[in-house]
Amino acid sequence: MGPILGNEKLLDALFSSIRQNRLAGCYILEGAKGTGKRSIARFVAASLLCPNRNAKGEACLQCPSCRRVLAGNHIDVFELTPEEKGKRIPVSAVREMLRNSYVLPCEGDWRIFILCDSEAMKKEAQNALLKSIEEPRDQTVFFLLTADASRLLPTVRSRAVKFKTEPLPKDVIREALKENKPASEISEEAILLCGGSLGRALEILGDAEFHAARQVVLKYFEALFSGASFTKLCLIVSPAEWSRAKFSIILPMVKLALRDLICAHFGFDFSPEFFTNSAFLHDFAEIISPTEAIRLYEMTEALEGATEQNANLYAMLSTFHLRFQKLTQSLA
Repeated sequence: MGPILGNEKLLDALFSSIRQNRLAGCYILEGAKGTGKRSIARFVAASLLCPNRNAKGEACLQCPSCRRVLAGNHIDVFELTPEEKGKRIPVSAVREMLRNSYVLPCEGDWRIFILCDSEAMKKEAQNALLKSIEEPRDQTVFFLLTADASRLLPTVRSRAVKFKTEPLPKDVIREALKENKPASEISEEAILLCGGSLGRALEILGDAEFHAARQVVLKYFEALFSGASFTKLCLIVSPAEWSRAKFSIILPMVKLALRDLICAHFGFDFSPEFFTNSAFLHDFAEIISPTEAIRLYEMTEALEGATEQNANLYAMLSTFHLRFQKLTQSLA
């Protein structure tokens, strides 16, 4: 449907509501990063404001109105995001947005408000939003985009229609990559590790640092599997060669690898997030103790915290390697 890949059922439901003039005042779009939440909200906004909609109610995407909505600068579409990654959305920003909700549309018939990372709203900000989404003005719709709807207040969730975006199938991402990158650059690694996000797949393809870090982690787990010594493990992942910033890339990959091993051990139906070699993954999973893998996962999280707090990285990493070597010895 339109420019959106996947999420057909979600879009069908939204456009059915538009055609029946039964659009709700507030929608929660929940889903992982890169699964199209903002694209969907903008497409719906463009369709509500487009003067050249088709019979299905979809925007033409060619007129000046559509182009401004998709670029994020239409006067009747207000987008609110945290000022910085990881920062909260203050109540003052939400109140400023709500003041705009009482202004009549300037160019079209609707006012659309898109709150990205809405779970970042402080409690006071969410409470400030309640009245507006409970009794929205005519021709006004709110989209709350979130990776985790449970972090929104129950009172907010109860006043919105909730949809969940879905990861794109691998074949859809593969075809989309062919349109964005020369065939020689298409990587099954990116398709497997992107978590169903086309945007993330493109990031992986162009991220040399990501590839370098992943090769280090792969080498580390291959060394574990072959019974590497403590010294060899220290040589593969060493604070003498890797900065804290690089460790912040490596350690989440270690966690993903351990998650893959745990899931494979129990025979879960899942999509690996780190290992692309399924034979190696299942061979490793057959002989690893899930209990030990969980402990190693927790230790990796502790090491992540240590790198953020400027703890003694050498001491923490030595303990880390010793614990992983213990796992190696149990595999021998």
